[in-house]
Amino acid sequence: GGEYVTSSIDPKNSEPHTLPMGDVLWALMKKRRKYITGNWVFPSAKSASGHIVNISKVREKINNECGVKFTFHDLRRTFASIAENLDYGQYTIKRLLNHKDDDNDVTAGYVQISDKKLRQAMNEIESTVLGEWREYLLDEYNKKALS
Repeated sequence: GGEYVTSSIDPKNSEPHTLPMGDVLWALMKKRRKYITGNWVFPSAKSASGHIVNISKVREKINNECGVKFTFHDLRRTFASIAENLDYGQYTIKRLLNHKDDDNDVTAGYVQISDKKLRQAMNEIESTVLGEWREYLLDEYNKKALS
């Protein structure tokens, strides 16, 4: 695959955090980009900035519509648990979650996790979460992105 990544600024330390996207997320982003005319992947007509700012409101709407209550911490905990159950190491999981290295862990300063390994982890986590729907979603999103 290509070098498709997502980047954000960490709100805790103002440092950029870049991770490879899984294949399904990348296909979804390509599809969204095709149908959006503005500059934002997640536009909002209600926001002065033109994009979604308060993701807690989005989460609340999802909670109400699907009838399952979750927090962002629940999602992070589930993500990390899936990665652990797939036998990814603690340094890979820390990198995926953007956790800072412990100052007492000298080894962490020497461990470099490749983008290939991170992308592999993202794809395996996607597969675990989406199950049999993964291939269907990949096909659907890629069809719409290309047509």
